[in-house]
Amino acid sequence: MRIHTDTTFWVVADPLGDATIGDILYETTLRGLERQFRGGLTCDENPVIFTDPKEARAYAEARLEAWRRHREEMTAIEAREKEEQDRYRAEIEALR
Repeated sequence: MRIHTDTTFWVVADPLGDATIGDILYETTLRGLERQFRGGLTCDENPVIFTDPKEARAYAEARLEAWRRHREEMTAIEAREKEEQDRYRAEIEALR
């Protein structure tokens, strides 16, 4: 497919925080993508370009679900670490 400055395509980038599909998937053109990079988008956010909107949406949904699973795992790890820290502090208090 030939893409020129006004050809529409879809971009999917990394989610952050409580991102929704609208935060990570957007329709743009080369001119719009240039503005996105000038506005702060970086390759570190792993942008992926699609010419098929259905393929872009399916990929964005999968990427968002992976992000949500990751955040759930991190929350569980943080809770376990806090619990262990509380047990440790209780043991120290018992030594006094």
